[in-house]
Amino acid sequence: GLFLAVNPLNDDLFGSVGERVYRSTNNGDIWVLRDSLTFHTENGRLTFNNQGILFVYGDTLRRSSDNGSTWSIVHNGLPFGQMPDIRVHSNGDIYVARKNDWMFRSTNNGGNWITLPRPIGPPFFDADAIAFGPVGEIYVGDDGDGFFKSTDGGTSWQQLNSGLPNTFVWALAVSNGGHIFAGMANGGVYRSTNGGTQWDSVNTGLASQSRRIYSLLIAPSGYIFAGTTGGIYRSTQPLTDVGED
Repeated sequence: GLFLAVNPLNDDLFGSVGERVYRSTNNGDIWVLRDSLTFHTENGRLTFNNQGILFVYGDTLRRSSDNGSTWSIVHNGLPFGQMPDIRVHSNGDIYVARKNDWMFRSTNNGGNWITLPRPIGPPFFDADAIAFGPVGEIYVGDDGDGFFKSTDGGTSWQQLNSGLPNTFVWALAVSNGGHIFAGMANGGVYRSTNGGTQWDSVNTGLASQSRRIYSLLIAPSGYIFAGTTGGIYRSTQPLTDVGED
């Protein structure tokens, strides 16, 4: 897989490709290998917190505070297994989604992890995507049970699937105006303008054979990008605070 992240302190680009991590200081013209330890399995998503600390999940979760020169393992309390998403909340807390499981949180840069309560309902969960709302809400996309929302830091959850074509949510993104975009395993992209209470299709221009959505990204320009089975798609207009396309 290929995952990208930007260091907020200096705008350096980082990418994980297979088992290696690379850095570019010139907008991607040249990439330099940055993992001093070889990761034993293919890396997943990588992300930065607002202090410029980089987190990468491979065979375990690793952390680097010096742009990849040195790495430490930060896995205390985090079970082994595939982690499809890792995100840093605006308050600095780190959230991890675990395949065939639910959510974990660290309040000390990965020093230790706690298991978040699962929603009441189905016994089996498969958290795939994490996003955050405009006032700190936590959103989770589950591969089988749809969209969940927490307004109390993950203590309790609402399941909100009204309008979605199915309950297989693989990707999430949230605009500055608080509109939520959900990428479906089969069904394309859906949008909610009211915190997940109701969802509507925004698939015009997205080919029917490309409605398997692996990732969503809202760029600083306001355009939304969708990574699909048929390539990368971009919205025809940038998102605005008043009426989004």
